[in-house]
Amino acid sequence: QHIDYFLWREGVLYFDESLMEVLKKLELYFDVNIRVNNKSIVQNKLHSTAKFRTRDGLYHILDVLQLTHHFTYKKDEEENLIIIN
Repeated sequence: QHIDYFLWREGVLYFDESLMEVLKKLELYFDVNIRVNNKSIVQNKLHSTAKFRTRDGLYHILDVLQLTHHFTYKKDEEENLIIIN
């Protein structure tokens, strides 16, 4: 946890946990609501190890995670919501 904090201060996000946990962290980092409808993600079956720069932005991070985990997402700007299917 300690290391994560310092990386975050340096503008780096490092993940090594379930994709569900990653998405929960992204909600906090980017101040957005993420609703997950994808069962494999919800059941914590997908693990993610990844490192990003915060300046890459949320959508870049989701696009990269998508390549490995095969989910789709859509954004609802008005509701500040991202829906993951």
